[in-house]
Amino acid sequence: MRCFQVVVFSHHRYLTMNALMSFYLGTQRQLPMAQASVLEKLIKTQADPPTMSEDEIKEKRMMLFTDERKCTGCRTCELACAFYHYKEKNPARALLRIIKLENKLRDVPVVCRHCGKAPCLEACPVGAISRNKDTGAVVINQDICIGCRACVEACPFSIIIVDPKTNKVTKCDLCGGNPRCAMVCPTGAVFFTRQDVGPRILMRNRLEKKVLEKP
Repeated sequence: MRCFQVVVFSHHRYLTMNALMSFYLGTQRQLPMAQASVLEKLIKTQADPPTMSEDEIKEKRMMLFTDERKCTGCRTCELACAFYHYKEKNPARALLRIIKLENKLRDVPVVCRHCGKAPCLEACPVGAISRNKDTGAVVINQDICIGCRACVEACPFSIIIVDPKTNKVTKCDLCGGNPRCAMVCPTGAVFFTRQDVGPRILMRNRLEKKVLEKP
């Protein structure tokens, strides 16, 4: 019975109810009360999986965040983006932008926010823009897009891009759920985390900087 305990406690999330019952019946023994209770709880958990409200799902959605105070202007993120999508080391084809503010001596990373109520999605006259259910990314279907550029005008961040080689409208797709820009950023100026966690990280970064700046 010790073997059964290991199976239940270590891998209960991956065992189906049928597998558990087959194991139980295969032993040809009556389970002790404590182990029978565990089995019953596991069966109930699988029969009635926990559900989340729409607001909870939105809060746990992953998204890109930027902290301009950490950006050094190295443009590694642009190179990684262009190479992932086009196999080219050409920052001009990147789906994010590093904007240099000369008057403030600061570099600002600008990324698609994949807005909850995306203006680009609503502006598209042919329904070429949709939200990926798995990643939450707002993406363009090039087979449907007619190149009217209504989405370019609608984007409040001006981050929907006209590709310099194909002349087609394109935008960030979160790299299928694992954004390369966030993976390669050496300072954490671009990072990928849960929607409800990102603002806390930004606040912590700002507090840390204030503490370090104090004489």
